[in-house]
Amino acid sequence: MKKLSILFIAFLSIQFTSFAQTPDTLWTRTFVGEGAAVLQTQNGNFLIGGSSPQYPSLITHPYLICVDENGNEIWSKSWVNDSSISHPVYSILPEIYELNMDSYVMGSGYDAGIIWYNRSTDSTSERFYASSGWDFTVLPITVKKIQDDGYMVAWNMGSWIGHGNLLKVNLLGDTLWYKNYGEGGWEGLVWFYDVEPTNDGGYIILGSSLNTPFLLMKTNEFGDSLWTKSYNDTSKNFNIKCLLQTQDNGYLILTDVYESTYPWIFEGICLYRTDENGDTLWTRNLGFFGEEVLDVMKPTPDGGFILVGSTADGGVDYSDILIVKVDSLGYKQWSKTIGSSNGDYASDICVTSDGGYIIVGTMSSYGVASRYIWVIRLGSDPVGIKEDLSSLVPDAYSLSQNFPNPFNPSTKINYSVPQSSQVIIKVFDILGNEIETLVNEEKITGTYELTWNAADLPSGVYFYQLRAGIFIETKKMILLK
Repeated sequence: MKKLSILFIAFLSIQFTSFAQTPDTLWTRTFVGEGAAVLQTQNGNFLIGGSSPQYPSLITHPYLICVDENGNEIWSKSWVNDSSISHPVYSILPEIYELNMDSYVMGSGYDAGIIWYNRSTDSTSERFYASSGWDFTVLPITVKKIQDDGYMVAWNMGSWIGHGNLLKVNLLGDTLWYKNYGEGGWEGLVWFYDVEPTNDGGYIILGSSLNTPFLLMKTNEFGDSLWTKSYNDTSKNFNIKCLLQTQDNGYLILTDVYESTYPWIFEGICLYRTDENGDTLWTRNLGFFGEEVLDVMKPTPDGGFILVGSTADGGVDYSDILIVKVDSLGYKQWSKTIGSSNGDYASDICVTSDGGYIIVGTMSSYGVASRYIWVIRLGSDPVGIKEDLSSLVPDAYSLSQNFPNPFNPSTKINYSVPQSSQVIIKVFDILGNEIETLVNEEKITGTYELTWNAADLPSGVYFYQLRAGIFIETKKMILLK
């Protein structure tokens, strides 16, 4: 029997709320520059992407810093006065990916493009797919690594008619296809806020058009539109931030909401949850109504989400970094602020292999440098009762999509049981052969999480199935070694 761990979250039938603790701050580090992105590397170190200034002009250049698990610098790379980068001015790295132990790929914050860096040879190459001209401005949105199949590049072209653009390139950066979502004229105009690859090989676009300030567009693997859902609440104005695909293939959207009649009235930071077809399941107001800003959202292994941004305490101009954890239904579990004596904000967060968090942001200063990259390491979520647990009592059987997917070698599976039942969960290969029984016992009402380790199995497509009474549900997962 392969290693199997079960996490049971008990639910009470009465309403109560407990005070959730926040993770401890383990350490912080600062480096001259501005922070943008962070990831954990294959060997457990942390890679920080951002920009470094060139004194005295303060023109910024791409900057990579690698630190160990305790925050000690191992190596760094700045492209100040480096002729290998043809777009050095005001560059910042909004995304970074590790290809192997010495090779990295980065998105460009200046024009729509990709930068490759090989540390073993200290060599850099780049490809840019759109550059600003006299009558338009290129506004990069994101670069995403698509497993081992290439990259997706998204940007807006700002002019008297702005529009979103989506590009798929191979691993060498050669263009495979390109889509312009403004070709339909005024009616077809789509402005991008975020674009994410989806589990079926397509893409989900969070944007707006002239007819609606808030829409989702689902595309196939070639960027062709499959459906569009508009959220036309004329009583609201939206400041749209980002989206994620959830474990069950739905979508979670982060946005600020304002009064339409009185647009200076801030109604709060909200989450919109949809199913896989874009139909709204629920909305949550996170309860922030002041100077708080949340810009980045990442999934957590327990099915919840971690969000980061900034907050101005009591209306003071100096902001602090704000971190907020919510569960799978959007209910806030805890929030935490970290600040210096000047203005600070967070740009990215990464869930670490031990269940903790690492945050990168920028600290303002009146010293030698005006900006410092600020790296903050948090411990794991404290074990305890979550806030408002009674609201999470499941009302139906459900089997969530495993996370991560694809995975190597272990993955997590969540399922819900609305009443005491004999529950069986089995894994099958693509030919229908039974591989393993993960659960075969009576479960009381609650939501459960299990971890399946497939280290002894070959790469391929597998299926997992939940049976409880007459309820049967099966989902597909991919082991990719």
